Amino acid sequence: MKAKMKKGTKVPESGEYHCQKCNKRFMFAGTDATQLVCPNCGASKLEDLVPIYLENDPEEEQLYSKDDWHGGD
Repeated sequence: MKAKMKKGTKVPESGEYHCQKCNKRFMFAGTDATQLVCPNCGASKLEDLVPIYLENDPEEEQLYSKDDWHGGD
């Protein structure tokens, strides 16, 4: 599927999203489609679709401090 995408286009991350237009929460699997679209109202603008939970979110680790990663070393 990625081979058919335009250069520089990124596949939306799999996870749970919230549509701000119709207040619908839905799951999106990035392997099913290349474009993120609300199944209720059809909104496709990324400004209207807010990620609730993303698989392997690198920004999630920024929420933790050194105190949260105790033990080990």
